[in-house]
Amino acid sequence: MEISPIDKEFVDSLTTRQLHNYFGNLVHEYNHLVQHREGLKAKYFVIVQCNIADTFTWDDYHQRIKDYQKEDADFAQRVDWKNRQLEFVSSSLQQRINNDGKLRNNR
Repeated sequence: MEISPIDKEFVDSLTTRQLHNYFGNLVHEYNHLVQHREGLKAKYFVIVQCNIADTFTWDDYHQRIKDYQKEDADFAQRVDWKNRQLEFVSSSLQQRINNDGKLRNNR
């Protein structure tokens, strides 16, 4: 997925301070997605029950694996997209900071 022109326009419309805050929010969202993705194994494969053999069939097991793989792939895609956003905003912020520094030095 490429960064859309609308996203680029949004980033360009922000002040440097706003862009810095937006970057911080993206980092927070990225970390949240990564933590949630890491917790998927516990969600699907940690089972607490005394007589599991009586209630958990091979079909259940295979369904859990399928569900886990689907949700994991979804989170992998979301993490990748958020990472692309972070890279774009980071480079925009760095460019903005460099340009602001050059303007101050030329005064």
